[in-house]
Amino acid sequence: DKLKDEFLNNLSHELKTPLTSMRGFAEPLLEDDPGPDIRRRFLNAIHDNTIRLQRLIDDLLDLSRLESGGWVAKPESLQVAPVVRDAWTDLEGRAAKKDLEFRVEGDAVARADPRGLAEVLKNLLENSIQYTPEEGRVRVAIGERDSEVEIRVSDTGVGISSAALPRVFER
Repeated sequence: DKLKDEFLNNLSHELKTPLTSMRGFAEPLLEDDPGPDIRRRFLNAIHDNTIRLQRLIDDLLDLSRLESGGWVAKPESLQVAPVVRDAWTDLEGRAAKKDLEFRVEGDAVARADPRGLAEVLKNLLENSIQYTPEEGRVRVAIGERDSEVEIRVSDTGVGISSAALPRVFER
């Protein structure tokens, strides 16, 4: 019950933040004509927040499918590097705005669900993009270790605070 309450509190905060921002940028546009530069900036902020909301909702739907057993992994043998590159391609627009350098090193064949692996990689890469400063670097190293495939995502961002580390794998 405590975890559920925490989850709902975090969720409501995560949903309210972009909605409040969108409202704050939309109201001046409705009340007067702020000029083309400000209008463009406000519309970009509204657009970015709608994307953030969509990601949150998609994450909730994925979580619901996982917990209800509605999603079942269908593992197959696959090359990892192309999955990494495809995940990056989906995020390239956001990375380009920050002029981030991206590099994939190595490759391996893994037995994994392609969609599930792509989702995990997109999540990691989204975090790298979000927390890496402009002109930073994002690197994915793929290799084999003790008959397992190891994928390491690293960046020149701020990293995860030690206080947040215990909660990384919570909902």
